[in-house]
Amino acid sequence: YIDSDRSDSQLLEIIRDAESVGTFSEVTAYSPLTDEHAEQLSRFPRLQWVSIHSRQLTSRGAACLIQHPRLARLDLAGCTNVDDSLVSALNGKPIPATLNLEIRYTGVSESLAKRLEP
Repeated sequence: YIDSDRSDSQLLEIIRDAESVGTFSEVTAYSPLTDEHAEQLSRFPRLQWVSIHSRQLTSRGAACLIQHPRLARLDLAGCTNVDDSLVSALNGKPIPATLNLEIRYTGVSESLAKRLEP
């Protein structure tokens, strides 16, 4: 669990420290997580469940997490800067069929959200 009382540099330090340990499988963040943080999180080898509620996260950061090979659930509810550019951020790669992706209350249009449903 990462809360909003942390500065950007503190968040990066927490994530980098956790990456070196490599044991995190779940992350919940109610803080100003950015694309850089998402890129760091996407390197966690055992990551399976991520819940991020950050207006600073964009489609680029979401795409990094979506492509994680072990991720089973990604909750982006409230990430309003994740929008239809998610498709181009994925660079033509499909969303894994095994990923439960939550994109309510984001900037993703209803028509794209329906196409992304499994």
